[in-house]
Amino acid sequence: MITDTATPAPPTPTRPAAPPNAQVRTPSIDYATALRTDQTAQVIIAGHAFMQNLRRGLYEIALDIAGPERVAVAFTELALAV
Repeated sequence: MITDTATPAPPTPTRPAAPPNAQVRTPSIDYATALRTDQTAQVIIAGHAFMQNLRRGLYEIALDIAGPERVAVAFTELALAV
């Protein structure tokens, strides 16, 4: 008697089991909140806001200059004032 024996499919690859506590997931961090609590980040944030306001012309520094030169002229005026 001849029987049709099919070869079994190879097993699907699986990840090896990780040892306990090997893959501990850190909790997600709200980076904006973390930046506000760090002293160095506060300086960076304040400087970024200053640059944006300077480019928008919200300060009375280099108002007669338009475009990208405003920042360079404003820093020159600030250096002379300090």
